[in-house]
Amino acid sequence: MFYERILLRPSLGKGNELRALVQDRTKSNQPRLRTVLTESVLGEGQTFVSGTFHENLKAYETEREARRADSGFQSFAAKVSGLLSRPREAQLFEIISSSAAGGGSARYTHGVRLIAARDKEMELRQALEDFAQARQAEGATVAGIHRRLFPIEGPTFHIFLAYQDLGEYESTVRERPESIRNLIAKTNPIIAAAPRQQLFQVIVPLPS
Repeated sequence: MFYERILLRPSLGKGNELRALVQDRTKSNQPRLRTVLTESVLGEGQTFVSGTFHENLKAYETEREARRADSGFQSFAAKVSGLLSRPREAQLFEIISSSAAGGGSARYTHGVRLIAARDKEMELRQALEDFAQARQAEGATVAGIHRRLFPIEGPTFHIFLAYQDLGEYESTVRERPESIRNLIAKTNPIIAAAPRQQLFQVIVPLPS
């Protein structure tokens, strides 16, 4: 399975207008697509992330072609472009693993990006898979592990953890469970750059 992310960064004062526009579009797409909308809480400025799951790359291609032929989508895209501080950023991922519901009813997701050092891609992937199992055994929800296909920055993985509220997230940061300590120890020697972290609030959850 594959995951498409579209990052939308509003111009100053346009956040509410952009949120309403993308929220309505996400909800209208959900009868035919597995799509979700999140908003950054902590990270590099206000960002809305429109995410869509595709069964395979053929399904991704079919959806892209449908958008090009859809006058309603073209009108939507034009309105969105007028509200952005910079062009939209498209990302595509291969899903390595995911929870049954991709985070279920969680209200927040914590994303961490890790870029493997040279010749360390498989070692980093295994460390993330081991962490996901250990973290879930501690009772947490690992929404997914994704390998980024585009844009290319070297072997790049994203791992997403789900939280019901910010109190649960705060407890995790404060207590730093054993699985997280072990992940840091394992990955620090095999990554090419410091991890990049972002916290997102779920605006439109995946359909149940």
